[in-house]
Amino acid sequence: MAASPQFKAFLEELLEPLGPIVFKRLFGGEGLSHNGVTFAFIMGQSLYMRVDDETRPAFEDAGMEPFSYSTKAKRVMVRSFFTTPEELFDDADEFRDWARAALAVAQGAARAKAAKKTRR
Repeated sequence: MAASPQFKAFLEELLEPLGPIVFKRLFGGEGLSHNGVTFAFIMGQSLYMRVDDETRPAFEDAGMEPFSYSTKAKRVMVRSFFTTPEELFDDADEFRDWARAALAVAQGAARAKAAKKTRR
């Protein structure tokens, strides 16, 4: 389900200090990218941010869940993206801190992927 225009406009305003954010279709939702790196996505009414071993505990401590989806055989959990705590939407500075961390994680993953390709 695509994000509502209002929610996208709200996120664009919150994320403006990070620079231009591009929304693009992504697996039935919409990805949020900065300079070609996807660091978050919207699925249904939820915003998921990219995490790693260092940032995941903050999401878990806030009671957030990883992205998951069902196949015919099982439920798949994608532990590299977690829902965003609702209270962050009320504090623009804290929201941006979490978004910057998600962007840094995504950029690190992109660099690692590129380095792996060049080693082949």
